[in-house]
Parts: sequence; structure tokens; C-alpha cells
Amino acid sequence: TPERRAGLERALSAIAAQITDAKVADYYRRDFDQKIFDNFKRRAPSSDRPQFQRGQFRGQAFKGAKGPFRPQPGTAEAVSPAVKASLLAKAGLAGQAREGALSRKEAELGSLLLETPSLALSHGEKLAELPFRDPSLDRLRHELLNLAASGSSLEKTPVLNHFMRLGMAELLARLGATSKPGAPTPDSMPEDETEARFLRAAADFRDMAEGEPERERALRRFAAEGSEESWHEARRLLRSPHE
Repeated sequence: TPERRAGLERALSAIAAQITDAKVADYYRRDFDQKIFDNFKRRAPSSDRPQFQRGQFRGQAFKGAKGPFRPQPGTAEAVSPAVKASLLAKAGLAGQAREGALSRKEAELGSLLLETPSLALSHGEKLAELPFRDPSLDRLRHELLNLAASGSSLEKTPVLNHFMRLGMAELLARLGATSKPGAPTPDSMPEDETEARFLRAAADFRDMAEGEPERERALRRFAAEGSEESWHEARRLLRSPHE
């Protein structure tokens, strides 16, 4: 029915809106729309359904009738098998999108650390806990923490020169760093803004690296089981961590 379709669209739209990564959310949103459209457009009215004319029951008592079970919108039963199968497939695509997003966020963190190396001193514990996957960025993190622990200067130019001597020129070029005093960088900004951006990026990176796999597993479980329990678990995990 139109009411059921509207309820299902609202429920799935709410799930997509709760995904923090915009690219991943867009994958789900577009697929939800297509699957709901395909599922409902194929449901033509039954040819053996009784046809009633206006005034047919005039003067007769209405006895009522039991129709087919209609699941409540927003429940696990309201999600069609086609959408569940799509969730299972899209969980794989979401994983691929997450890997790309992680790489970009990891590179952003590296650029911010090179822009303001003193972040290794002011936020050393947070930096040490970041689950870097790129070996070259992991090395960058350890070298910065070693400099901070040794009491060495964490001014940008000396730090970049130090990294050049360590043979990390390729990484510096990839991250757009320069050791020339006063040379502009694409995202050059005041130190306090760099710190705020670093903290946001670190939180996003941790959430993507540690939270998203759990969300993907929940989606796969719901797509495979379709139980009310797995439905509520998927919705809980897809809610924004900032709610």
C-alpha cells in the first residue's frame, strides 16, 4: 500500500541519514530508492480481486474481512527480501568505500602533522593510539613522537629537514609539505585551527577504522537473518556517534 511504502521509505532514509561517511551513505540511499521502486512497481493489482460497484452494499451490514498480514512500517518484516539482499551486496561496496575514505583521512592527518609538528607534543597520547595502516605514515608518527620525547625542536622547518635526512622526501612530496620558510601550503592555517582540524580528523579516522566494520557486520547479519533483533542492532549501530 502507499502507506506501507511511505513508512518503509522513511525508515530506510533514516538509516542512510545516520551513516557518518557521506559517500557510504549515498551508496545506501540510492540503492534503497531503486530497490523500493523496483519492489513496489512490480506489484500489479490482482486480477481475481473482487470488483465492487458504488452502492453495492447499500442497505447491507458490513461484516468486515481479514486481509493479508501487513507489517508495521519501520520493522524488520517491512523490509523486502530484495532490499535485504541489496544490503548484503552494498555492505561489500561500503567496505570498499570505507577503505578509500580511510586512506584519504590518514593522509589528511599526515599533512596536519607536518604542518604543525608540535601536535605530537600536545596530543602525543591521541597520536600514539591512531590505527595508521600506511607504513610510511606510521613511521612519520613514530619519528614525531620520538622527537617530542627527546625534547628536540618541533618547529616545522627543522622537523621537515630532519625527515629529508631520513630519506622521507617522497612522503613529504606526497603530502605536499615544504621546508622553505614562509612557503605557502594548500591548507595553510593558524595553529589553533590546525589543532582543531587534527582533533576532528583523528576522531573521524578512529570511528571509520573501528566503528564502520562493526556497522557493516550488523548490515550483513540483518540482510542474512532479517530478524527483529538484527534490525534493531543495525539501526543502533548506524546512528551517529555524536547523537
